[in-house]
Amino acid sequence: MHPIKIQLRFYFGLVKDQYMNLVNSNQIKNDPRQQSAIIELDRVNNEIMQYHAQWLDYSKELDLHIEQLKSKKLTNTQQFKKQEGFFNSLFKGSQTFSSQASVKVQEDSLPQIQKVKGLYLFGSPGCGKTYTMDLFYETVKITQKKRIHFNEFMLDIHKDIHISDAKEDPIKRIGATRAKDTRLLCLDEFQVTDIADALILKRIFETMIGYNMVLVATSNRPPEDLYKGGLQRHLFVPFIPYLRQQCQVFDMDSDVDYRYHHSAVPGQLRTYISPIDENAEQQMDEIYFKRAKTRKFEQKSIQVLEGRDYIVHKQNNGVAIFTYDEICEQVVGSSDFIAICRNFHTILIKNVKQINMVNRNAARRFILFIDEVYNHKVKLFISAERDINNLFVIKTSGESYDEEFALERCKSRLIEIQSHEYAQSLSYYDIEQEQ
Repeated sequence: MHPIKIQLRFYFGLVKDQYMNLVNSNQIKNDPRQQSAIIELDRVNNEIMQYHAQWLDYSKELDLHIEQLKSKKLTNTQQFKKQEGFFNSLFKGSQTFSSQASVKVQEDSLPQIQKVKGLYLFGSPGCGKTYTMDLFYETVKITQKKRIHFNEFMLDIHKDIHISDAKEDPIKRIGATRAKDTRLLCLDEFQVTDIADALILKRIFETMIGYNMVLVATSNRPPEDLYKGGLQRHLFVPFIPYLRQQCQVFDMDSDVDYRYHHSAVPGQLRTYISPIDENAEQQMDEIYFKRAKTRKFEQKSIQVLEGRDYIVHKQNNGVAIFTYDEICEQVVGSSDFIAICRNFHTILIKNVKQINMVNRNAARRFILFIDEVYNHKVKLFISAERDINNLFVIKTSGESYDEEFALERCKSRLIEIQSHEYAQSLSYYDIEQEQ
């Protein structure tokens, strides 16, 4: 048994100090719910820093443990079942790979360290979840931390599974490797929309948290509503009490959506044009000319995260034009949208249709696309058949779906994208060009 080292250093109050400095300088408004969330974030920061030296020793031991995992081979029976496919094993109730993180990490010969309970912030769009989490992230003074959007996180996990050895349980090794390098994971927009992600999430977080990674996440929904209405949801439901056990759950819900309080820009190009008519087409063409400094189009092939290519048919000088059908009706997804947003500072989407649950796949793609536009601070211009207040049909009868809640966030972000503050922000493309 390795002795537990105690390091008595206290960092409590640092996040609140930063928040109050911003309030006192009139950069943000004081919000009671945000202040209450910051008390919890300060608690996490305090505990991470207090036990950081202890965790550094642990991570060295975990590195050796990972090498042992790589050298282990599955039994003949496990190898036979592996041939059925990793995802098949998940659907069969994890007969091949246990739902309890394969092998309980407590049984591994690793030193014991003080556990740090994470935090799960949920609430309506625009209440300040991401803002307060990012303030916390910048305040935590360790290098072994990562802040990532949920969509990109899941793409990374799928990529690691794809390249894993066919004779191993990939989840345990992937989770251990990430936990070794990442003491703190800040995950923005925690959401579950398909069964594969639902089952992978359950096992990957059981493994990473089991190996002492601390999770701080934001979401529009409480844990009990994650993957609501999803296929075979009963396989995901056991993860919910585990998430509550490992993370303090805090409701940040507010009647205020701060994205609606951003200021407009005098003389700024209209970013949202409706209805679709000849005038809208002319305005979109003029926007392209002003942003691209040319009326010419060129075709461009961009590399997607998985190593494949995506063809952009109309683009020039960092500006691209797409139709609604190209974004929402084709077989495209998060990886394509991330690649697009990293290759352009401005995107125009023409002929956006009303978004509803009749075509859930199109609605899901639109949500994912706007998420990545927002995350990469791309300047977005839209022509749509309905005005922004009537673009989304959110409430439907019968079973509710995650996409319905995500549409509220999507609308909120579309409004913020029209603001002066957003227009002045540097896009991912701009930052990469400056480096």
